[in-house]
Amino acid sequence: MRADMRQVARAVGIRAFCLVLSLLAAVGLCLPGRPALAQGVTFREHFFSDTPARQAYYFDILGTLGIVRGESGLGGPARPSEPVTRAEFAVMVARLLALDPGRSGPDLPPVSFGDEASIPAWAAEAVSACSALGIIKGVPGEAGGVDFRPGETVSGGEAVAMLLRALGNDTDVTGGWPSGFIYRAFQTGLLSPDVGGDDWRFVEPLGPLTRAQTAYLIHNALFCWRDFDPGEPEKEDDASFSTPPIGAGLGGHSLIADADLAAGLLRTAEGNTLRLAPTLVASGVAGEGELVGRRVYWLRDRVGFVAYIRAYASEPPVTGVFGALVVRDDGAGVEAVVLESGQVVPCAPGAVVELNGRRWPFDPAVVLPTAEVTAVLEGGRAVYVSIIQEDLPEGVIRSLRFEPASYEGGPTTGRITAGMGLAGGEMVLRVTPDTEIYLDGEPVDFSELRERDIFYAATEGSAPKRALRVYAYRDRVTGRVESVGRRYTAEGPHWQVTVLPDGADETVTLTFSPFCEGWVSTALDGRTLTFCLDRWGRVAFFGEPGPLPGGPVTVKVLRRLRAGGSDLLTVDWKGSEFTYLVPAGAETPPAGSLARLHVAPGGVASQLEPARPALFEATVVSVDADDGRLTLTTDSLTWTLCVGRVPLYAVDDAGGAGPVGAHVALSDLTEGVSVRLTDPAAPEYILVLQPEPSP
Repeated sequence: MRADMRQVARAVGIRAFCLVLSLLAAVGLCLPGRPALAQGVTFREHFFSDTPARQAYYFDILGTLGIVRGESGLGGPARPSEPVTRAEFAVMVARLLALDPGRSGPDLPPVSFGDEASIPAWAAEAVSACSALGIIKGVPGEAGGVDFRPGETVSGGEAVAMLLRALGNDTDVTGGWPSGFIYRAFQTGLLSPDVGGDDWRFVEPLGPLTRAQTAYLIHNALFCWRDFDPGEPEKEDDASFSTPPIGAGLGGHSLIADADLAAGLLRTAEGNTLRLAPTLVASGVAGEGELVGRRVYWLRDRVGFVAYIRAYASEPPVTGVFGALVVRDDGAGVEAVVLESGQVVPCAPGAVVELNGRRWPFDPAVVLPTAEVTAVLEGGRAVYVSIIQEDLPEGVIRSLRFEPASYEGGPTTGRITAGMGLAGGEMVLRVTPDTEIYLDGEPVDFSELRERDIFYAATEGSAPKRALRVYAYRDRVTGRVESVGRRYTAEGPHWQVTVLPDGADETVTLTFSPFCEGWVSTALDGRTLTFCLDRWGRVAFFGEPGPLPGGPVTVKVLRRLRAGGSDLLTVDWKGSEFTYLVPAGAETPPAGSLARLHVAPGGVASQLEPARPALFEATVVSVDADDGRLTLTTDSLTWTLCVGRVPLYAVDDAGGAGPVGAHVALSDLTEGVSVRLTDPAAPEYILVLQPEPSP
């Protein structure tokens, strides 16, 4: 059978081999008669019988996934102190790769080793696959050629090199053997910098690797990001990854809300159901009563059942009403949680802190004093903190509707239309006299907020929700995008954009928050955009800039109102609303008409005047929305305009004298539509004439 499988692996390539290997790994767990749900659950302290406590963590995970089998599988010995042979290590690497659902390989012929006859049958397929993938290089043979030497022990440097190749993290390794590979292993997280020479996990590059050290290394390989690009020499910040870890989708963190062990089910606080394997490796957990109400890390086996759970220590949780968060100086984590009672709960390094299910980072200023706190402890320090309150939408202000104060000096009220993402989803919040409003940490009147402010709000009620508190931040960068690229941090890969701000000599580099990261691409190169930053300086929204200080632009007047002791003018500019202060006594063209707007620094409409009439009529020949170009014709003249910064408005009145309609996107124009311009060569705006209805 193994010989037949070996021929299959050679014939159809590595992808088929990985699939067969995955199926073989599941045979012991998919025997006939296995029920769809476990009928009762047996708890085990550890997967193997002979792994010390500190080593058991790594062996438990790899045993659950079938990467490390031990002598007799579940419950048998793992022999953690014994060395690993080259054949054994190749098999474990092949099992690691078989866990990747997207793994595929080229149809390459296998590499023949001079000592191929000495490779055990149980390792033949794995060795062939690893050789074809370039993971195994072999060593010079005594009679020439290349040998594998399956029975020799694998060294720490060899193991590191093979895992780096398996993960695609071996690009441009420099520094010689084995130091270059060891340095790369630290760069990519395969080796931990906190492991000293007296630690059992310390890998000797030229010394034999033990089974315990192998479990440590393959565990790290399971959760390492892959396809490492070291970037330019001498520029470590350029290093990046492009592929998530193999183990990214195999497990997760959950708060257990209910357990039915007779049916083999756990229900999480997020509303998900976890199906349990008949035997559950759960160190320190003896039954249902020790799971409910606890935060756990769970891992599925190869057939999709949760077979491993790591629960936090069984110390009584701390509960209470929220007081404050003590944040690290760099904002990367929480040092402690302070309750209303004054009790201070210190947080362990790497503690999970969640607000309404959303993990840190979030703005601590938006947490209400009435929020409920539950802290799970381990060794007296919180390893998981859950803060629950009514609601915390995060968004960008798209439009504002102000209402005058009901009495002199009273607060301005109204509504916020908020964009909840670049996809266009919106929600409306009511601002009442009791709403607390802060701008960059300072209390302000509602009339001082502006469109494109990034904000967080604590709310209550049904739609439209009432805002209890609004925290807004106004930090923006407007300029030309010089470059867009993908970078890597401890949190994983993310986008960065380099921008040359208007009027500046030096570029700035910005990172994106999850709020808008999914909308970033290299297509932003060369565009002039406004990037709105959140409290941590990350881009939370970006789009075409509004009217900027300088020359006049033509806008549509929407409304003028006195609020908060100021005259405010709201205009439409290419489909987006913008509000400006208006000098006292300045005249404003009527709502619905077009006006020439001069913007002064500080957001003041320094000058307003009626727009020139659009008297020149033409017909659309073609539209290039990507490049912002419009080709027009009139009589025998045909010409092309770059209209990227020219607003287009629909009108019902062919003369263009009456109020204009909604903004028209360039991409909505079609051939044959009539338009009216102020100037054929450089129009201030374009009126799109609506066709007369058919009789």
